[in-house]
Amino acid sequence: LDIKHNRPRRDCVAEGKVCDPLCSSGGCWGPGPGQCLSCRNYSRGGVCVTHCNFLNGYSKGSQSRMGGGGALQWNCSGGIQ
Repeated sequence: LDIKHNRPRRDCVAEGKVCDPLCSSGGCWGPGPGQCLSCRNYSRGGVCVTHCNFLNGYSKGSQSRMGGGGALQWNCSGGIQ
């Protein structure tokens, strides 16, 4: 990706048009952790998050937490996504 003729950063900061802190240095398409090109920490469902609990998963096909037993779906990815 080769971006040219971008506005000066100070202008973007003054207008509040900056990437979410959860985005990597790769940049973003718009505001919010769901608009990052890649994440600084982890991604869950396409949205950057600060951390993930890899010991607890979510049941396949739903967002309800599994207390024990059953198939878990690890929908959280680490690092730059």
